[in-house]
Amino acid sequence: MSIKESYDNYNESYNNIIKVLTDILDSKEVTEGSQALLEEAYVDYNTDYTNAISVLHGQKWEEENKKIKELEYKKLDANVEHILNVLTKNGMYNSIYTDEEGRILIDMQSIPKLTLLVQKLSLIAKGLDGDDESSITIAPEFIELLSNSDIILRAKNILLEGLVTANGNFKILSDGSIEATNANITGEINATSGKISSDLEVEGLNVSGTLTADSLNVRQLNCGDLNGVVSDVALVVDSTIDTSNVFENNGKFSSLQRAIESIPKNLNGYTVSIEVNSILYENITIKGFNGGTLYIKFNKNNCGYIFGHNCGAELLLQGTGTTSQILVSNYKTTGNVNMRTGGDVSYNIVQTVPTGATLLLTNFNSNGWGYTTYNGKSGWMSTNTSYMVKEEVYQTSGTSTAIQPSELLTQDGKNYAAVFRNCPYVALFDLEVYGKTGNASNYAIGSIRGSYVDIENSKICGSENGMLASRGGRIFESNVNGKVNKIAQKAELSGMIYINDGTTINGTTSKDSSSQVIYSESGAVQDTTSNVGTNTNTTTATTTVTITSTGADTYRSTMYNNYKQDNTARQGNYGWGDCNGLWLFGSKFTQLKGKTITKLTVTVNRIQGGIYGNVTATLKMHGYSTKPSGMPTYTSGWSTSITTPINTTKTIEITDATVLNAISNGTCKGFGVQGAYDSSHYAVFDGNCTLTATIQ
Repeated sequence: MSIKESYDNYNESYNNIIKVLTDILDSKEVTEGSQALLEEAYVDYNTDYTNAISVLHGQKWEEENKKIKELEYKKLDANVEHILNVLTKNGMYNSIYTDEEGRILIDMQSIPKLTLLVQKLSLIAKGLDGDDESSITIAPEFIELLSNSDIILRAKNILLEGLVTANGNFKILSDGSIEATNANITGEINATSGKISSDLEVEGLNVSGTLTADSLNVRQLNCGDLNGVVSDVALVVDSTIDTSNVFENNGKFSSLQRAIESIPKNLNGYTVSIEVNSILYENITIKGFNGGTLYIKFNKNNCGYIFGHNCGAELLLQGTGTTSQILVSNYKTTGNVNMRTGGDVSYNIVQTVPTGATLLLTNFNSNGWGYTTYNGKSGWMSTNTSYMVKEEVYQTSGTSTAIQPSELLTQDGKNYAAVFRNCPYVALFDLEVYGKTGNASNYAIGSIRGSYVDIENSKICGSENGMLASRGGRIFESNVNGKVNKIAQKAELSGMIYINDGTTINGTTSKDSSSQVIYSESGAVQDTTSNVGTNTNTTTATTTVTITSTGADTYRSTMYNNYKQDNTARQGNYGWGDCNGLWLFGSKFTQLKGKTITKLTVTVNRIQGGIYGNVTATLKMHGYSTKPSGMPTYTSGWSTSITTPINTTKTIEITDATVLNAISNGTCKGFGVQGAYDSSHYAVFDGNCTLTATIQ
């Protein structure tokens, strides 16, 4: 074998050892397969080394003898005893051995790659040289050396002292607090307090108590039980009894408007029915309902107007039926008038009808003579004489329920007893609707701005005009009785009215060039038995206005001297300063300025904080539209107590003129809580305060 061949074989076996050792270090373990490869590599290495030495000695060349010196053993320590047993198979191979001090020695050529590998092993082993073998102190050089490697730390306790950072985005400060640029947390977070100053995005959020926030923006809300109806619900309204006024199945209310306002706006496909069992004097507003049906059954009259607007839900209003009328007389004599056998003065006299007789004349001829019966005798009488005065008298039969306001509601320049704006489907059944006479702008029913109103088996009474479809409004009329002074049906500004065959209102029809009134002249027959009638209701109906707070805050004096800024109103002192709570309403109280307020209800919610049992809070007035910069003051002269346990909604009714007048004159702009500054009076209320004012 030539010198070059032996030297090449030696280099090849050496490089093979380097490769096997590198693979072992990269995998971080010695497997049965890698051990076999290492053993085989060392056998080849020893053989090639021996052959190379033999060739070099045999030639006895001085130049090659220098190479022999270069092939002398170089020894570096690696202080892990079990490496020897694993790699030499308990001393079977002599390329790796121990010296007198028990160190592992490896024969090698002084080449940088191999030196680096052995230095890695030596570096790891240095941590085991100390007296305390239960801990390892890792040198910075080793951490930097493994910067591109995976590290697994397993220990009973790991003590990190000082500032700990990870790429500058995660820090554990010396006081134990944590700073992070981003965090994905799949488990639980338990904290006694906290603040999120920017966006919070969570995959799942479960809140068992009350969630309060200054502002909450939700891109998509999928929750059937969040401010929504979860089943069909029946309510009863009776103003003559003391009721709980709580929205629940079979719940009882003293006011129809209050019952309506208690209903969640999202009906979720269910039906909420309200049965009215007492005469009401309320102006009713129905707004903002979606996704179901609101059904109101009037068993008694409502002496106020009805206004429905911006409702996606079906609105069904039904009464108990309408009355029917019969014309019993239409003329009255003011002097003696002759009755004749024919329709002019040439006919013989049947009898002379005396002064004060009431007559029903029919079958009028062109001369103004009509056929009638008086005192058992029949004949013709002239209406041209001054002694015959037209005076219609009707006999009414049957029972009915009515919408009969003393004042009409104005919308888009017209006045209505019942008007619906931006409501896709409204139905009125078995109701009498009273307008008012004497004004050309008065209508009984209106469908405006895209509404569709279905009117069936109903009656228009005491109104100058009947019904109006305007600004894209539509009306379907079927079997509607009544008589008006002027226009029975009017469509304007792209309005449309459909009149079904059957009885229709007695009056004229009217439409502009953009609108339609569709009916069959032979199929739709005007009511000839009803009179116009009169709306005799003079009782002023009440109107309710409901406003909600824009938020709440609490000023904590004696300790922080600032606002807590968590959208709660608090009173008392639970160790964090004297609490002075406010509910703020912005400019909403201007709706009530100048109004005659007869009653006010205030609804608040006590949430967790303080003792669980009853705590008495003190409700006070304040004059702030927005939060003051410092400690708030309250309006003197009035306060009332609220006693309630945790997680309870409380409603207070206020009729005190001090409060009602303060709201009307604009000095009261909100409410707050301020009680004794101690823990027994400590109470926390969420930011939702609802006020309902009854206006005369």
